[in-house]
Amino acid sequence: VVVVGGGIAGLATAYQLSRIGTGLSVVLLEGDHMLGGKIQSSRIAGGHAIDVGPDAFLSSAPVVQRLCDELYLSESLVTPVNGATGILVDNTVRPIPPGLISGVPVSLTSLARMGMLSWTGSARACCDLLLPRRRYAQEPTVAEIVASRLGEEVLTRLVDPLVGGVYAGDTRYLSARYTTPQVFNAVRDKRSLLLGLRAQPRTSARAGLRTFQDGGLRRLVDALSMAIRKTVRVETRSRARVLGRADQRWEVGTDTDMWSAQHVVLALATHEAAQLLHPCEHRLAETLSQTQYASVITVTLAFAQGKVTEQKIPGFIVPRSEGHLITALTCISDRWMQHKLDNMLLIRCSVGRHGEDRASSFDDDELIRRVSDEVRTILQITAVCTDAVVKRWPQALPQYGKKHGEVLSRIREAEQARLYFAGAAYGGVGVSSCIEQGIAVAERIHKKYQLSSFPSAGGTA
Repeated sequence: VVVVGGGIAGLATAYQLSRIGTGLSVVLLEGDHMLGGKIQSSRIAGGHAIDVGPDAFLSSAPVVQRLCDELYLSESLVTPVNGATGILVDNTVRPIPPGLISGVPVSLTSLARMGMLSWTGSARACCDLLLPRRRYAQEPTVAEIVASRLGEEVLTRLVDPLVGGVYAGDTRYLSARYTTPQVFNAVRDKRSLLLGLRAQPRTSARAGLRTFQDGGLRRLVDALSMAIRKTVRVETRSRARVLGRADQRWEVGTDTDMWSAQHVVLALATHEAAQLLHPCEHRLAETLSQTQYASVITVTLAFAQGKVTEQKIPGFIVPRSEGHLITALTCISDRWMQHKLDNMLLIRCSVGRHGEDRASSFDDDELIRRVSDEVRTILQITAVCTDAVVKRWPQALPQYGKKHGEVLSRIREAEQARLYFAGAAYGGVGVSSCIEQGIAVAERIHKKYQLSSFPSAGGTA
């Protein structure tokens, strides 16, 4: 097996293959000088370690918890000191209403009480209970469903920042089926969106965020790297340049080597996978190349502890309608115990989303100035920024548009030829989703290996 891509999905695939794949020879190829992909760290405020890519994962995934147990990392897991999150509405941070399903409020009463909507917006949302059933296209967007049932205000002030924030996307582009399946199923099964959501089964476990006490998410990457090196051949600075078929096997070429394999896993972004596939799988490559991406930037600021207005919500999302450069803000020194520093306020901001790339024209100094000015204005911080770290992630987050179903269909077909895909572009953008995909791919490969290695009951190999 050759795994192409050493991000968290590729690492999880290689780890699971090394753990269950007796008889399998596994090679992991990574073009960068280190493993981990977007899970990277940097230093701020005199050497304090911070994540500059993903900084936490959802605790609701049992596969990830088992992985932490196997790697002896569970005792290092920490949860937020304050996990509250808000939304910036009219330059005021308001708490996210309780009882949301895929960003959609089930209780309009609690939404109205929190001042999230105007009285006309609240009245329009209530119309969902009276409006007749609406027929949608086969692949409606999130915005098409929410705006038609609950109105534009619910969409722009609540659903778009919450759902769009996950993908750094625009709900007018994102597919409801693949980004908010509960919303998609609700209007398919019921006349009303609200009634349809209320009728769906509720999960008892509440998903929360977790990371590691020392080292952040790099701790997980380092543990996986150490674990797989015992049985997996790991080649960094080895970018895959060529992919082809020869005698029922795959050939993967780097600048210096050619690897022959029965199974290949592409743990890559769609545009990178498409580039490799064009010579040998043109149809698949064309489908993959249609996926659009959002470029994002993380800007972490250190403020000497100054006066801050009473702020009970350490993080918030910024809707497009607010007009700010930043799309989300987290006061990580208030949210996470390991980031509490004496006389120092650490604030992490996200910048950029699908269809909005103005930040790319600013150099780091200008970007820091603009972001810190917005932070000081919103939080009313009097202190100056003493240090900052900027990390740019071009084409970072895939957008699950209306043609995402075609992508999934094509990659399922590719598995018949022992070509597999894992990563944010395929089955979920979060760290937990990428780990789950990698482990699932490894188990499917192992199952195929077993079936092809031993005679079946019918006598065929």
